[in-house]
Amino acid sequence: MDYYDIDDILRTEELLPVTFTHGAEGMGWLDPNNRTESPDLAPDAKILLPAWLAEQLALKRNVTVRIPKSHSNQTRNELKADPSVFSMRAHPYFYDIGLLLVRTGADANELHQVIKQTFRGRFEMILDNAQNWRGEDHVPFTETLTDNESRLFMLGYRSTGDFDKWRRHKEEPLEPSATILALNSYVNAKKRKRD
Repeated sequence: MDYYDIDDILRTEELLPVTFTHGAEGMGWLDPNNRTESPDLAPDAKILLPAWLAEQLALKRNVTVRIPKSHSNQTRNELKADPSVFSMRAHPYFYDIGLLLVRTGADANELHQVIKQTFRGRFEMILDNAQNWRGEDHVPFTETLTDNESRLFMLGYRSTGDFDKWRRHKEEPLEPSATILALNSYVNAKKRKRD
C-alpha cells in the first residue's frame, strides 16, 4: 500500500461485516446498534469495520470476517455463469476485497477459485475492447469495470494507440542515434588508416 495513493486509501476504507470472537473493552462506540449504551463490545457483536482494521483484527483472531454482499453466493453464481456480462460498477474493489477475504480465511478455497475464474473470464473481454475501441467514448464500458480492470483497460487502450501511431509513421525512415553515427565515423576512420 502506498501511503499517499488515494485508490489504496479508498480500497482499505471499504466496510466489511465482522463478528467479534471476544469482548472488546471500551469499544462499544463502534456498534451503532448499541442500545445498552455499554462502553464495551460483547462477544459475538456484529458490526462493520474498514477493511484495513478488519484484516488486522482477523489475523489476530479477534474477529471473523463475514462475507459481504459483493462476494455473496448470489454474486458468485452470477459470476460463474458468465463473468463478462456482470457489471462490477457496484463492486469497484472486488478483487482486492476478495483477496483480503481469502487471506483472512473467509470461505477461502471457493472464493479464490471464483476470483481467478472471474479475472480470466473478464480479461479477454477487457483486452479485446482495449485493442478495438477506436474513436468512441469508452466511459460507458469502463463504468462496468472494477478499479483494477479499468486501469488494465486504459493501459491496453493507450498501448494500442501508441502502436497504431508507430505503425502509421512506418514509411518515415528511422534516423540513427548520435551514438551509432559516431561509432560509424570512428570505424570508417580506422578503415581508412589501414588502407
